[in-house]
Amino acid sequence: MKMFYWLLLIAPLFFFFKNTDPVDPVVLTSELSVFDVKQERDSVATVEIRFYINVSRASDKEIKVDYSTVTGGTAVAGSDYIATNGVITIPAGQTLAFFNVSLPGKNIYESDLSFFIQLSNAVNATIVGTGKAIGTITSSKSLQTIDPSGYSTPLSYP
Repeated sequence: MKMFYWLLLIAPLFFFFKNTDPVDPVVLTSELSVFDVKQERDSVATVEIRFYINVSRASDKEIKVDYSTVTGGTAVAGSDYIATNGVITIPAGQTLAFFNVSLPGKNIYESDLSFFIQLSNAVNATIVGTGKAIGTITSSKSLQTIDPSGYSTPLSYP
C-alpha cells in the first residue's frame, strides 16, 4: 500500500516536467555565393566570361536564383559586353552552377574594363552578402612603343 501512495505522489511529477512543446527541427539553408572573374578579350571572336554560383551545402530541393548584368563599371553594355539576365535552376543535390556573359571581339587596345552581375530572388536558398560580383575584361593588345629618337632620312636626294 505504501508503494501505491508513493506512485500517487511521484506520478504527477513526471507529467509536470515532461516537455510537451513541439521541437522545431534545425533547418540548414543553402547559401549562394558568386565570385569575381577575369577574362581576356579576343581581338576578333566573341568569348564568354563564366560566372560560377557556389551552393554552400547540397539542398534536397531545387534552387532557383535570378541573375543579371548591372551598370556601374567602366565597361559599356553592347560594345564591351552583352547585357544579359535570366533564371538559374540548380537541381537538388547539386552544389555548383554557372552562367555566361558574352564579350564581343575588339581589335583595339583598352585598359582593363569592369562590369557587375547581381544575384537576386533566391528560392530555397539565401544569397550571401550583396550577391554582386565583378567581371573584369582584360586586353592582350599592348600599346605600340614609339622610338623616341624619331626617324631619319637621307641627307641628300639624287
